[in-house]
Amino acid sequence: MQIYLYRKVKIFKNKLAESQKAKAIVMGILTLYKGLFSPLYLSAAAFAWLAMIALYRRFLHPLAKIPGPFLAAITHFYIVYFNLFNGKSQFYLQVEKLHEEYGKQLGLHPHGPETFVI
Repeated sequence: MQIYLYRKVKIFKNKLAESQKAKAIVMGILTLYKGLFSPLYLSAAAFAWLAMIALYRRFLHPLAKIPGPFLAAITHFYIVYFNLFNGKSQFYLQVEKLHEEYGKQLGLHPHGPETFVI
């Protein structure tokens, strides 16, 4: 009977040690998970993602060779600014100025050129 109890206690201690190791591993993974999804890492990842998109649109995209303002080449906020926040929604006047500055073909948004025809 004592040998049986001794074996049971030994098995229980081994299982307890294994479960404590497993618990430590799980806690380490959860700590890493919480660390990776902290606001600092998420904001850094979002900034890196947006910077990569901006660099691609400005320098590597096939339409990057079309002249135009830098902000207009990477985002639509250039158009939004002149339509909503510039006071009188006079984006068409800005387009005329940009055509005088850059020529007949003009990149006003990241997805295609604006062509001026007389």
